[in-house]
Amino acid sequence: MKKTLSSILILFCLNLIVANSELPNSKGMDWLEQKTVTKSKLYPNPAKDFVFIKNYSSSKLKNISILSMVGSSVLSKEITDNNNNPEINISKLPTGKYFVKVSYLDGYMEILTLIKI
Repeated sequence: MKKTLSSILILFCLNLIVANSELPNSKGMDWLEQKTVTKSKLYPNPAKDFVFIKNYSSSKLKNISILSMVGSSVLSKEITDNNNNPEINISKLPTGKYFVKVSYLDGYMEILTLIKI
């Protein structure tokens, strides 16, 4: 009986979600796509020894942190000058995939993906 009630409740909730969501248009499943706007770009990627952050916005960079896939910080760099294209030495990091957290003075923060070869 409990499984049946749970199943009915789940189906009811899914129906509510679908009823209140935007349906796909005739061009495909555009409603599933997320539009992301980034203020910066990480290059080269994949990288071996150094990566650069290219800031495309008028906001000043505050901090860049490289995080492991589980979210622990493995490298951090404070941006103290007006360098909007800092270089980061990643040569001592093991090969793998990382997240790069870019923080700005205006409070904006974004996460980029890095592949270390």
